[in-house]
Amino acid sequence: MSARQHSRVWRLLRIYFRRFRIGLWLVILALLGAVIYVNQIGLPDFVKNPLLEKLRAHGLDLQFSRLRLRFPHGLVADNVFFGGTNNAANPALTLKEIQLRLDYAALIKGDLQVNSLVLRQGRLVWPVNESHQPPRALTVENIQAQLRLLPGDLWELDQFKAQFAGANIELAGTVTNASALRDWKMFQAEPAVASGATLPQNLRRLADVLDQMHFAHAPELRVEIFGDAHDLLSFGARLTLRAADAETPWGTFAGGVLSARVTPPENQEPSHAEILLRADHAHTPWATATNLDLTLHVLSNAGTNFNADLNLTAAQVETVWGRGRAAHFAAQWRHAATNAIPLSGHGELELAAAETPWGRGSGLHLAATLATTTNSIAPPDPAWGWWTNLAPYGLELRCRMNELAAPKLAASNVICTAQWQAPDLRVAQFSAVLYQGSLAAQADLNVATRKLNFAGSSDFDLQKLAALVPPASRPMFAEISWVKPPHLQAAVSMRLPAWTHQSPDWLAEIKHSLILDGQVAVARGALRDMPFDSVVFQITHSNQTWRIPELVITRPEGRLVLAHESSDTSADYFFKIQSALDANALKLLLSPEARHGFDLAGFTVPPVVDVELRGRWGTLAGLDAKGRLALTNFTFRGETAGGFESAVEFSNRVITLTEPRLQRGEEQVSAEWVRVDLAAEKVFMTNVLGHANPLVFARAIGPVAGAWFEPYHFSGIPTARVNGSIAFDIDNGVDLHFDFEGGPFAWWKFNVRQIAGQVNWVNDALTLDNVHAEFYHGTAEGGAAFYFPKGADNRLHFDVAVTNADLHLLLGDLNSPTNKLKGLLTGRWAVTQGIPETGVTWVGHGQASLRDGLLMEIPVFGVLTPALESLAPGLGSTRLSDATAAFVLTNGIVHSDDVDIRASGMRLQYRGDVNLDGQVNAVAEAELFRDTWVVGRVLSLVLWPVSKVFEYKITGPLGDPKMAPLYFVPKLMLLPLHPLNTMKELLPKAPEATGTNAPPEVK
Repeated sequence: MSARQHSRVWRLLRIYFRRFRIGLWLVILALLGAVIYVNQIGLPDFVKNPLLEKLRAHGLDLQFSRLRLRFPHGLVADNVFFGGTNNAANPALTLKEIQLRLDYAALIKGDLQVNSLVLRQGRLVWPVNESHQPPRALTVENIQAQLRLLPGDLWELDQFKAQFAGANIELAGTVTNASALRDWKMFQAEPAVASGATLPQNLRRLADVLDQMHFAHAPELRVEIFGDAHDLLSFGARLTLRAADAETPWGTFAGGVLSARVTPPENQEPSHAEILLRADHAHTPWATATNLDLTLHVLSNAGTNFNADLNLTAAQVETVWGRGRAAHFAAQWRHAATNAIPLSGHGELELAAAETPWGRGSGLHLAATLATTTNSIAPPDPAWGWWTNLAPYGLELRCRMNELAAPKLAASNVICTAQWQAPDLRVAQFSAVLYQGSLAAQADLNVATRKLNFAGSSDFDLQKLAALVPPASRPMFAEISWVKPPHLQAAVSMRLPAWTHQSPDWLAEIKHSLILDGQVAVARGALRDMPFDSVVFQITHSNQTWRIPELVITRPEGRLVLAHESSDTSADYFFKIQSALDANALKLLLSPEARHGFDLAGFTVPPVVDVELRGRWGTLAGLDAKGRLALTNFTFRGETAGGFESAVEFSNRVITLTEPRLQRGEEQVSAEWVRVDLAAEKVFMTNVLGHANPLVFARAIGPVAGAWFEPYHFSGIPTARVNGSIAFDIDNGVDLHFDFEGGPFAWWKFNVRQIAGQVNWVNDALTLDNVHAEFYHGTAEGGAAFYFPKGADNRLHFDVAVTNADLHLLLGDLNSPTNKLKGLLTGRWAVTQGIPETGVTWVGHGQASLRDGLLMEIPVFGVLTPALESLAPGLGSTRLSDATAAFVLTNGIVHSDDVDIRASGMRLQYRGDVNLDGQVNAVAEAELFRDTWVVGRVLSLVLWPVSKVFEYKITGPLGDPKMAPLYFVPKLMLLPLHPLNTMKELLPKAPEATGTNAPPEVK
């Protein structure tokens, strides 16, 4: 090739090269412009639209401000809005940008495919709009994620991170048939939920809950979701939530970990869910727990049912009802998704120790089984009340506790089993070991009829339960004791109030239907202070009537048998008592105030009582009683008796003893009747006939009566008839009348062989009327009255007449049993007024006569005997033919001016005073031969000077009087009357021997 040709070729080459270079730069410039365009302006519609169609085919409806190419991220959509519709009520996802990663291999082949979406700075807003409520929204912030769009309409979500409600969320998932997501109801406006509430309502509740949740440190939530968008039930999920601390509407938690997993059904296996919850500390309104560990398994069943298995443990649990240690709760149940109550289930609770405000226990095991009833029953009656909620179910409950301790109760081995099968609730077993014994019970309740049946028995120490009963009933427990706890059995049936009653009157409603049958047996104990060997009784209640067929109290000396019946409607009661117990023991049953009457009596042989009582509770007005009473070898106020028997009646507060009989050795007392009027506080007696010592019965009446009868003694057994009344307190009234006869009788110094009369004791007056007695071989008649008003001096008066009493015997009792006095005494003595204790106040009068007697042995008359004997031997002992006297009593002094004593040789006159202290002040004069026949008056006149010699002044004690001549007469003139004595007195006395040689003393 020539050079020119060669040059032309190069020139052409250079031209083409320049053109190519210009073209290349133009292409590069065009490409650069296109890149700048698609980066700044966005993809043209011919590119963007096919791409959006591809996304819509995947179920993604993206709305964005621009879709541009940005290096190195590739296609990026800015300000993206993602939602099923443009309805503002639906959730909306906005992102600052989405990176669309294309399938370049497919793109080379001309097929535009999006492999994945990278979401950055996203924000999900779910509006919560309700009428009449301010708008709110649930918001997920700072969303970062990668969504891979795989062939076959498969989505894979990776590296999803966001913040929601203060928690950091990590999410991953896989969804097949993902394009169906846009058809889900949750993206439709106002969808309804199964419960009847709208989705906005549920979302508002969720928002309210989230507003109340607070975290000191952001929790970590990891969620993995997978499933088929065509089938919501095919979705599964795994969730893990970790929170160092949290404050929620349900409580506060510390160190909490929540793990949940939902597995859809596959390979003929049902779907199931598992929830694991652990917390170092959890506090809720219902309970507080430490080291909480909860596992829940839920297994889907056919249809809408599912099975659940729960296992919960906690080191410590505390609730408003108490707290426990080492708690373990396990439950399995079958549930319907449309009902809050399980269809069936079984649960068990174990606590190593539990403590409540009412007590504490250990070894608690509680098991419950719930089942849907298989019986076909009609819908429950609304009258069942809240029991209607349990009608479709069967329930079985078992409880066991090793130890139970409460402030007022302690027990061990507590066991309870119960079953519910509508309409019956049955407690098959309730048993416990407590207080050296045991308790066992069974009960059943028919909800339809409201009839409750109960049966139980016990043999523990009931004294330990005294603190559980009302304070008013506690004294009853203190009044009984036992060596061995009593054995009790009881069966109770009643109809409970209607379940729909809010505040029923339990006592008023159950008393009409109450049926009770109980037995009590106590061996060796004490009722109050009375020991007993055994107490056995049965108690029943039916038709509103209480009955005790037989109550038996046994003691060594005998037993008491009691029967009782009482009506709730009329308040009438009946008692039948048969007793042979020691009355001293029965006294111990009474209060200290009521024992006073028993203290008056003493028994060596138990009394026999057979009595029936009828009355009305709350009043004594209608109390009636009748029966018999028999006493043997007893004492009353210290007086002994061999036996007593009587029919007894009580009515209108009056005790009537009909035909009572009292035996005291040979003494007997009987009566037509004796009445004790409790209202009037008096004892009335009619025809009390006694052959007994009245002093004994006077002492039995009381110390006052005994003191009045003390001076009157019967050494024999008199016969008396008594009528009248006497008050419990003698000062409040006495009206007793005695007719008596008997002897020998003694009063003061008097002793008589036989006496009879009447005694009338009316209030403060005691009178003796028609008294007549055999008086020292003579007779005595008279009466007396004694007045003893309260607060004033006692008074007396009496009038006694004596006929032909033997003076020797009379003065033998009054003065000396060796006296030589003789004669028959007749006279009368009357005291019209005076104070018994003060003789100087006595005023009275009297007269006396003596015949055929000797008086010179009386010192006051015997002072004249020596003078009379000196005049004529035997004159001083002359038997008196007659002696008379009249006297008056004033100021305690007996005065007489006409004591006239006559004998055959003389007449003795006496005048003067004698006081009741025995002091005499009188003048005695002897008139010689005054009563000599025919010449007596002449001789008396002649011997008048001599009679003056025998007139003496007598003073001093009546038993040893002093005598002095009333007129002075020289001793020489008395010599003719008693020469020897006169000469002896005229001569000097011989000196007394001294025992020494000393001369006699000269007087």
